Amino acid sequence: MERERGCPYCFRVMLISAAALVFVLVMLQPSRFSIPEWPFELQYWVADEPLDISALPASDNAGWQWLPPSTDSLGFSRSSVWLRMPLPDRPLNDSVLVFNSPFVDYIDIYVRRDGAPPELLAAVGDRRSFFDRPVSLPRFIIPLPFGLTAEDELLLYVANDGAIMFPLILAPSMDAVLGSYSAQLYFHGLMSGVFVFTALLAFAIGLLLRRSMELYFGGMILSILLVQAELNGVLYAFLWPNSPGLNLATYVGTMTAAICGASFTLQFLHGERPYRWYDQRILRTLRDLLVVLLVLFLVKTLLLPWPNQQWVKVGQIMTALVGLGMVLAGLRASLQGSERGQIFFAAIVLIIAGMLILVARSAGYVPDTLLTGAALELGSVLAVMILTGAVVREIYAEKNRMIRVQKDLLRKEADATELQAKLIRQALTNDSLKLPNRQSLLLFMEQEKPLHGTLLLIGFKHHQNIERTMGISVANNALVAITERLASWAETHTDNLAYGRADHERLDNGPFYSIEDAVLGILIRSDGLDEVLVALRKVLERGVSVGNFEVDLAPVFSSIACADFDLDEEDLVQAALSSLDLVTLSPDHLAYQPAHQQDSLDRLFLLSALSAAIDQSNLELYLQPLMNLQGDEIVAAEVLLRWHHKILGAVSPMVFVPLAEETGIITRLTVWLAQEVCRVHHQLQHAGIDIGLSINISAEDLAHPDVIARILDIAKTQAGDALRLKLELTETAVMRSGRAVRESVDLIKASGLGFSIDDFGAGHSSLSRIHELPVNELKIDRSILETSMARQEFSVLKSAIGLARSLRLRVVVEGVSTSEQLKLLRKLRVDAVQGYLIARPQPVEQFIAWLKARNSTSPE
Repeated sequence: MERERGCPYCFRVMLISAAALVFVLVMLQPSRFSIPEWPFELQYWVADEPLDISALPASDNAGWQWLPPSTDSLGFSRSSVWLRMPLPDRPLNDSVLVFNSPFVDYIDIYVRRDGAPPELLAAVGDRRSFFDRPVSLPRFIIPLPFGLTAEDELLLYVANDGAIMFPLILAPSMDAVLGSYSAQLYFHGLMSGVFVFTALLAFAIGLLLRRSMELYFGGMILSILLVQAELNGVLYAFLWPNSPGLNLATYVGTMTAAICGASFTLQFLHGERPYRWYDQRILRTLRDLLVVLLVLFLVKTLLLPWPNQQWVKVGQIMTALVGLGMVLAGLRASLQGSERGQIFFAAIVLIIAGMLILVARSAGYVPDTLLTGAALELGSVLAVMILTGAVVREIYAEKNRMIRVQKDLLRKEADATELQAKLIRQALTNDSLKLPNRQSLLLFMEQEKPLHGTLLLIGFKHHQNIERTMGISVANNALVAITERLASWAETHTDNLAYGRADHERLDNGPFYSIEDAVLGILIRSDGLDEVLVALRKVLERGVSVGNFEVDLAPVFSSIACADFDLDEEDLVQAALSSLDLVTLSPDHLAYQPAHQQDSLDRLFLLSALSAAIDQSNLELYLQPLMNLQGDEIVAAEVLLRWHHKILGAVSPMVFVPLAEETGIITRLTVWLAQEVCRVHHQLQHAGIDIGLSINISAEDLAHPDVIARILDIAKTQAGDALRLKLELTETAVMRSGRAVRESVDLIKASGLGFSIDDFGAGHSSLSRIHELPVNELKIDRSILETSMARQEFSVLKSAIGLARSLRLRVVVEGVSTSEQLKLLRKLRVDAVQGYLIARPQPVEQFIAWLKARNSTSPE
C-alpha cells in the first residue's frame, strides 16, 4: 500500500505547493517588480586585457558588434568586454543607469560628449568597497549627469571571473528604480520567510524528538537561504561591505547545504527501506570528503582573506558530486518503489530545475525576468515545502506507529497480567485434587500472623502402595473422592475451623490444603482437636470405591499447635510433616514434639537448613585465643563456627562442616565467614583490641580460585591492611594439587596474607608440598601433645617442632589443657599455644570482656 500511495502523494504535495506559489505571485502583482525603462541598443567590443580608453575604436569601426536583443549576457565565453551605449533622443536629466546583476567584478562607466575625450562617470563592482557606490544598494545604480543628449554616448568596461552579465536598464528616474527594488525585496523576503519558518520548524521537531534527521534538514534549509541571500545581492552588504568580492557565503553555503543535504538523505531514505550499501557508502564518503574540504577552505580563508580560485573550483566539483550522489540515491529509492524515495527525488528535481534555469539565464539562453531570476529560489521553496510535508507526515506516521506500539504493549501487558494470574493460580493449586497447595497455605499463614489454632495433617499410608500396584490414576481418583468427603464435612463443621471460610475465601482457597502428594492439611481450633479427630476418623473409616476397586488409604494424623512453638510458617509445616513420618496406624495420631524433629532429620533437611542459615546469617562466631609464650600475650584468635538451629538445637561443626564440604556449600560458608570476620575485626578495634584473626578454609575452597579471590577482595575492601588475617588449611588438604589449587596458592602468595597448616600430625603431608606453599605457621595437632604426655615420650613432639624450625615456621601447639603441658611447651621453646587452659571458644562479646579483664590483671 505504501508503494501505491507514494507517487500520488508526492504529486499532490507538488501541485498544492505550486498552486500556493502561483496564488502568491498573482496577489503580489508581478508588474510591480518591473522597472520602467527606455529602450536602447548596445554594442560590445571584446578585449582580453584592459585597454586605454583612448585606444578604443571609433563607433563606426568594424570592431564593435551589436548585442542580440534576445539576451543581455555573453555567458562564460569572455572575461572582460567594452560596451558602447548610444543614448536615446529624449530628456535624460533625472535618468539612472541600473545593473541588475550584483556579481560583476569591475564596471567602469565613461561618458563621451561631442567627440571630446571620455570622462570617468563611475567605477563600481563587487570587487570594490560597498560604501564607494553612488547608491548604497546591492545593485549597481549610477545616476547620469545632468545635460546628456542623444549626441552623447556611454562607454562601459565590464570584467568578471564568471559569466559576463550586464542586464542594463536605463530608467527615467531614481524613484521608479527604488519602488521596483522595494517590491522585489518584498518578494525575496517572502521566500526567505518560508525558508526561515520551515528551518525553525525542522529544528523544533528535531530538538523535541531528539533526532538528527530534522536538524540536518533545518541546516540544509538555512544554508540554501544563505546562498539565496548572496545571490539576491543583499548579504555581503551586511557581512563584509569592505570586501564584497569575497563571496564567502556562496562557497560556504553551497558546501554546507550539500553536507547537511547528504546527511539528511542518508537518514531520510534509510529510515523506510535500506538501500544498497554501496549507495550509502559512496554518498557518506563524498560527504566526509566535502566536510574536510570545507574545514580546509575556512582555515585558508581565515589566514588568506582572498580564497584561491582552485580551492573554489574543487569545492564546486565536490559539491556537485555530493549533489549527484543525492540524486542517484533518490532515483534508486524511487525506482525501488519507496515513497520517501519518490518524494525526495521530486524535491531534488525541483532544485536542479531551478538551478539549470538560473545557469541558462546566466549563460544568456533564457531572458532575465522575475521568474528566471528567482528560479532556484522558487524551486528550492517548492522542494522544501515537499520535504517539510514529508517530514511532518513522517512524524504523524511515527505518532500513529507509537500509538500502535503502545496499544500492543498494553495488550501484551494485559495478556501478561492474565498469564501471571493464571500462573499464580497454578502455583498455588494442586490441579489433580483441585485444592490449594502447600504454598497457598504458607501464604495464608503469613497473612494471618500471629497464628492461632492447630495445624492438622492427614496422611495416607497406603497411597504409595496403591499407586504402585493399581496405578497412578486409581490412587489419584481415590484421593479426589477423599477430598470431596472432607469438603462436605467442612461445610457442616465450620465451628471447628480455626479460621472462618470467609478468611480462606479472601485468597480463594481452603479450608483443606494439599501439602504433598498424599498429605492434606487443615487449620482447626486447638481446643477442638480431639473432636475433629473423632469426626475425621468416622468420615474416612469407609474405604473409597474407584471403579471396581474398594480402596483403603489408611489415614493417619499429625498436629502442631501453632502458638506453642516459636517457628515460622514453613517450619511449622515441616515440623508437622516430621511427626507425620513417625505415625503408625496404631496410634494413628501424633502431636509434634521437638524430639520428633531430631529423629526425622536426614541429610537433605540438614543441608537445606544449613543453606538457609548461611543466607539468613543464623550462624554464630566464637573466638579462641592464641597465647604467645614470650610474654604470655594474646596475639591472635581463631574464628570458629557454631550453629544453634531453632529446631535442631546446637549442631556440632563435626556434623555440618563435613556435610558442607561434601555438597559444595562450604564455599558459600567460607565467603560468609570472611565477611563476618571483617565485622568482628571492626568490633575488636572499636573495643581497643588489636590482634590477628585466623579462619579455616577447606580443600574445596582451595580448588576454587574465584572463591579465594573473593575472600581476599572482601578482606581488602572491608578491612584493609589493618586486618591481620591468617588462613588455616588442614594437613590433608595441603596435599590437594591441580591447576585450580595452584592458582589459589598464587593468589594467597600475592595477597601477603598469613597461611597456617592446621592439625599437623593428624593426617598425611609432604615436606616438599609444605615448602611450595606460602606457609608461615605450623599448628601441631593436640593428639601429638596428649600422646606424648600420656607416654612420657616426647620424640614425636620434638620432631614436629624441629621440622617447623627447619622450615623457619612459627610453631603453635593446639589442645593445651593442663599446666604440665604448658610447662613442657615452654621448655621446648614453642612460639604460641592454644587450648582450654588459656580459654575456651567463646562468643565475640564475651571474648572481648574476657580479654579486657585479662589485660587489666596482667602485670605491666
